[in-house]
Amino acid sequence: MSTTTYFDREAALDYLQKWHTDEDRESAEDLLDDRGFCSCCGVDYAGLDRDAGDMTGQAGSGDDLDGEPLTPVPWNPRIANHAGRVDFDNDEGDSVASVRMVRAGSGYAVIIDQLSDTYNLIIKHTNE
Repeated sequence: MSTTTYFDREAALDYLQKWHTDEDRESAEDLLDDRGFCSCCGVDYAGLDRDAGDMTGQAGSGDDLDGEPLTPVPWNPRIANHAGRVDFDNDEGDSVASVRMVRAGSGYAVIIDQLSDTYNLIIKHTNE
């Protein structure tokens, strides 16, 4: 199985610089690899690999994912381009993201549209 994950690199760099306070932006850029991991300490500053060990108090703390799931609101499948789309709403009823899944080549793609909070976005790939 092949998985390509996209993350907010600028937010990950901001978070890395909170822990590596001696790094300027250019050197922080050199430390962060293409998957969001720091090359010197191995911490996942993109928050994509929450099961990679004990990171308590650091980026990717496991407690961050223990909250209640957001409410899924399916779009009307009878309207063109609405089939397969789902909004996820926060506690106030505002859409946080619209998500759809489509066939892509020999696999599938998850597409996140209308994302309202990219700074706090965590993408976790799991087969649980």
